[in-house]
Amino acid sequence: MMMGTALRAFAHPTDFLQRLGEDYMVHPDWLSRSVRQTERATLPLTNLYIANCEGVRKAAIETLNIPPEKIITILNATDVSRLRKDLYERRQVRQQLGLTDDQFVIGSVGSLTQRKNHILLIEQLPQLLQHTKNAKVLLIGDGEEKNRLLEAVRERHLENHVLFLGFRHDAVQLMKAMDVLVMPSLREGLPRAAIEAQALGIPAVLSRTGGNAEVVADGQTGFVFDLSRPQDLIDAVSTLFHNRALRERMAHHAERRAKCLFTAERLAAESEKVYDKLLQSIPRRRLSKAAIWQK
Repeated sequence: MMMGTALRAFAHPTDFLQRLGEDYMVHPDWLSRSVRQTERATLPLTNLYIANCEGVRKAAIETLNIPPEKIITILNATDVSRLRKDLYERRQVRQQLGLTDDQFVIGSVGSLTQRKNHILLIEQLPQLLQHTKNAKVLLIGDGEEKNRLLEAVRERHLENHVLFLGFRHDAVQLMKAMDVLVMPSLREGLPRAAIEAQALGIPAVLSRTGGNAEVVADGQTGFVFDLSRPQDLIDAVSTLFHNRALRERMAHHAERRAKCLFTAERLAAESEKVYDKLLQSIPRRRLSKAAIWQK
């Protein structure tokens, strides 16, 4: 986690800072207190923190009392160049899943945990089906909430509308069957699944938490809704269902934006600038000792 003597960065800021800024704030226990004490103790020894999105940065400032000038944001990246929208593959994946071309497919990718809040989508689905009768929901992922979600589906007689696909290594391929990605998470960092969906030209409807609003440009590449207003989730998905021109326009903007903003090249360039600036700020004598030690 410590990189040299100059920079303290989180190799996986979503995994680490997310827990500090979200899970541990909501569920304070001995572990969260221990982690906070450790981080605060090492704060004077740290030159700089890097968060992978602005939402995580704000959470870290509030939780760890990190001075705002000591933590910056460098948006995370993924290999968006490998992601291509392909109508033939879309049709092929749908056939494999028993879906027809005319069905409106709502997808969600992520572990079936309380934090991901899939239950909200299930609870709102009966009302959503009043507007989108041929809708099908794909849940890609597994976790401790699966039985609860299965029971919620049975109680609402939604068995013909929800497919539980479990944990899949080909999740990105399965995404190609989707018309819209929905993630009603209670807490997030910078969700990779949403970035990948956008790069595939799939509009996304995400809850307003963590870095979700940094992945989706609200009203341009999808919609961001407040969890306190679940009707907005229904309205957003219904709008995408009924307005195909808007859906196609958002898909186009989503693909272009994701493939410009979330590239490995951009991440590397921004990181290199930070490292260079930090190295220049280290006294020459201290730097030479560090270099000798590394040899």
